[in-house]
Amino acid sequence: MRKSILLILFAIILISLCSCELSMEKPKQGKVHILVYGNDYSGTSSPLSYTVNDAVQVGRVLSKLSVKQNCEYETFFIYGSSLESIKYDKIITNDGINATIYHDLSWPFLQKMLAKLKDSSEEGDLVFTFFSGHGRSSITKQVPYGTDTSKKGVFCVSDTDVSVSDISDLIEDIPGTKVVFSDFCFSGSFVQAGYVSVTGNEYSSMDATKLFGLRSKICEKSSTFYLSASRYYQLSREHESIKHGYFTKALLEAFGWDEDKGELVLGKAYKDGKITFFDVANYIVNNDNESRQNPMFSGGSNDIILFSF
Repeated sequence: MRKSILLILFAIILISLCSCELSMEKPKQGKVHILVYGNDYSGTSSPLSYTVNDAVQVGRVLSKLSVKQNCEYETFFIYGSSLESIKYDKIITNDGINATIYHDLSWPFLQKMLAKLKDSSEEGDLVFTFFSGHGRSSITKQVPYGTDTSKKGVFCVSDTDVSVSDISDLIEDIPGTKVVFSDFCFSGSFVQAGYVSVTGNEYSSMDATKLFGLRSKICEKSSTFYLSASRYYQLSREHESIKHGYFTKALLEAFGWDEDKGELVLGKAYKDGKITFFDVANYIVNNDNESRQNPMFSGGSNDIILFSF
């Protein structure tokens, strides 16, 4: 008798749970916005070899992941590479993705495109930006925790050196969750020492009590996540054998991109049906294969899911 009562109670609970689950509406899936910028400075005294390929392949894999996730998305490619642009234009056009291609590398145009993202994005959307090119900084060594490095670093947009702080401010104004990938020298300027996620040995020499006290005064910008190729005082490097920057190569591996076939494979950061920001960052930190640069990442205290399927 007691067993029968327990079975009936279990059945009632099960039916109630199922009813609640069926009555719940499926959460709205936000739109994905993707903007990649790659400049190889063709015709200048300091050209780069693979920055455009970096941007193109990152834009492709993020687009393909959006398709696989079956979500609405838009991708903007901004790159310049003399005759190489023709080759990449054809690849992207035939890729079967929702993409728009631009070759205006100027700062006013990049400002315009970031403003476009601001207008088209909503809370709940996911916004990816990627920057590959030259960078400079007046900081050449580690600075005290809490220092705003973004005002000391610049990204070379065409013939204009633009403060990383100015780019960051425009991105912060975009609604939704923002993820910023950067592969240029001193790109850790994006990851201000004022709210950096303390990883590796970056601040191991600092007294723990002092570190905690400083951190408690910091307001983290939880809606924006940064992942940079190098620290704010380091160069970022590329290599002939991999046809990419070391950072970008690892980023593509984390997402699962077969560049030769133009297809998705099992990403190194893919776990339990999803790809999260922290898993991507951790893979790159341990697998960029260049000891002279150390990636940095920051954002909110919680991880975020970038893609799930």
